[in-house]
Amino acid sequence: MSSRADYSAWLSDTERPLYWQGIAQAHADYDMVWTTGVGNNAPFVDDGEKASDYDGMTGTYSWLHGNTGKKILVDESAGASQQADTWSNQSAAALDALIGDGVVAVNVSGAPSTYQANVTALQPKLGSTCP
Repeated sequence: MSSRADYSAWLSDTERPLYWQGIAQAHADYDMVWTTGVGNNAPFVDDGEKASDYDGMTGTYSWLHGNTGKKILVDESAGASQQADTWSNQSAAALDALIGDGVVAVNVSGAPSTYQANVTALQPKLGSTCP
């Protein structure tokens, strides 16, 4: 049975490592991290985040992947937090960097009309880290 653990964006740089230690102790068998995040503010998970924020050191895809050792599923468009697509309009180089930071999948439920064309154009340009 696969399971996911949530990133919990509201946690600070002090709290986040402790949170993930607790997740690992309670649920050592989880296989993926799930978060709501954006693709246009690398390396940060959240929109508008910066290094000087309360979680600027641990609020990155690379920190999350490196600390947990797990791949990341990003849900950009869930429920009340539904956002515009910030993934399919990025460059292949930007997406390759996010893939390198552990992001393996993005759920965009409110995709724009250009989504399929954007994804189709990106696919051959992505590096070997993308299947």
